[in-house]
Amino acid sequence: MHCLGIAQSLNWSVASCFSAAREGSQWKRTSCSTPFKETVVGCIYVNTATVDWTTARQQCTALGSDLYTADTHEQYEAMRMYFLSTSSATCTGPTGQIVQVGQTFNTDSGPSYLCTDDGPEIFGKRSSCSTPFVETAVGCIYVNTATVDWTTARQQCTALGADLFTADTHEQYEAMRMYILSTSSAPAEIWVAIKKVGNTWMWSPSGRSPGPNYKGDWAYTDPNGAQFNQQCARMTKHLSYFLADTGCESLYS
Repeated sequence: MHCLGIAQSLNWSVASCFSAAREGSQWKRTSCSTPFKETVVGCIYVNTATVDWTTARQQCTALGSDLYTADTHEQYEAMRMYFLSTSSATCTGPTGQIVQVGQTFNTDSGPSYLCTDDGPEIFGKRSSCSTPFVETAVGCIYVNTATVDWTTARQQCTALGADLFTADTHEQYEAMRMYILSTSSAPAEIWVAIKKVGNTWMWSPSGRSPGPNYKGDWAYTDPNGAQFNQQCARMTKHLSYFLADTGCESLYS
């Protein structure tokens, strides 16, 4: 198994009004006044009220503006980077519940997490790698070659103040897969923090999907449900360490 202290992905829930005037086909930014804020993409007001699209646009119109629009992909990327840099973050718990920054939540058979502006962090996690963890491109990793079931593997990680490896993005999963492939002593089967909740596969605690069947983080053969009640998944060597579904009671590293 792989134990890892990780930062999770963020969920954003915002609507933005964009205050600008047209000058030909270009936006000309006006001076920002309350409640708008000066940003690299113009005068932005983020309204966190939960409304439908029409009401959101009416609220912006009442402020003499409109919902944000992008004339180019570069403008959209600038807006996206602005949102990613803001602190109005929430976290998603293991059952899909929204957790506010500063609150803690528990995972199924796993450690407690604290929701931060940068996403969930394991309560009391280490700031640098210490024994038995080693520094890698994907974080502090400890490879335990003991043969156990999924629940026991996660409990052993929890006892170390960590968790089974989780991937917030496919790119993170690929980085982990490349690390495992470069490690000659890696076990053939590796438990990771992914389970089937209802009929949906998701990484814990972020709730990210591993992708559609046979794609994304999955091996080209999985998930296949070849055995009854396959609710867990592991990285498997004979499939180049892509994910394969299996029973949670199976015995792997």
